Amino acid sequence: MAVVGGGWITDYDVLPLYSKPSFTLSNNGTLSIYNSHVPCIVSGSAIEWDRIAKSMFNNFDKNSHNGKTFWSEMLEIEKLMKIDGNPLRLFETKEIRSVYNKNEDENGLVSNPYNLYDKCDSFDGFRAVHFSQMSCGTVKFCHNQTRSNHILKWYKSWLEQCILDTSWSW
Repeated sequence: MAVVGGGWITDYDVLPLYSKPSFTLSNNGTLSIYNSHVPCIVSGSAIEWDRIAKSMFNNFDKNSHNGKTFWSEMLEIEKLMKIDGNPLRLFETKEIRSVYNKNEDENGLVSNPYNLYDKCDSFDGFRAVHFSQMSCGTVKFCHNQTRSNHILKWYKSWLEQCILDTSWSW
C-alpha cells in the first residue's frame, strides 16, 4: 500500500454497509483500523503504511521469538495501539455475530438469518459488516463450504430490507 501511494484495503469477507467508494482517506491519512484491532478494513497514506510496515518488520524477531512463536499483523497492530494509540482504532465495522441475539435454536443455529427487518437500525453508523471465520462459526449459517453463497444471500437481503436508496443495489 505504501508503494501505490496509500489507500484503502479490506479483507475479502467484508461487505460495505454505509460506505461509498472514495479516494479521500479518513483522518487525514493517519492509519486507521475500522474494527478494533482486527485489520479487516484499513486506510492510510503512503507514509503511514510505510511507518507501520517498518515497525512490523523491526518488531518481528522480538515478538515472534525469532520465528518460534506465532505472530501476525493483527497482534502487532494491537501492540502498536497500546503503545501510542496509533494506528487509530475506529469501531465502524460490525461483526456478523453481533447482529443476532441469543435467539438461536438448541444447535446454536440462527433460525432465519436473512430476515433483517428488525435488525436494520442496528447497522446505523457502521461502515461495513465482517463475516470473519470466527463470527460465521458462531452464527453457523455462513461457516461451511458454501460460505460465499450465504454471505451474498445475506447481503442481498440487507440491501432489499434495510436500504431505501436503490442506487446501492448490487
